[in-house]
Amino acid sequence: MAVAKITKNGKQIQFITDEGYVFGTSTVFMQGLMMGKSKAGFVLLSRMPFNIAADRFKDSPLYDPQGIFDTPEKRRTLEGNNNLTTTNDPFSVKDRDSKATKKAFKDKKIW
Repeated sequence: MAVAKITKNGKQIQFITDEGYVFGTSTVFMQGLMMGKSKAGFVLLSRMPFNIAADRFKDSPLYDPQGIFDTPEKRRTLEGNNNLTTTNDPFSVKDRDSKATKKAFKDKKIW
């Protein structure tokens, strides 16, 4: 998502994607999440019944500290990944477990 915006009355936070879709949630819900009072650990955003122009805000910068997606061709692979399911996306238990086991033990030569 590109932009987080608070409404004029201060009761809602709107999240605007690079494509212009608008999602929102209550500021009270978001404060509860940030203060650790949310039992679920996440806030479900509601899709607003309107979109905005995609060029109203600047596109989100890509977080890529290792420089893997440094060319436009490689960035398109991120946008065109439609084969994700709940069992192979980055939030899945399988993916988290595989990353945890990789980081758990590294054999280092001491001598």
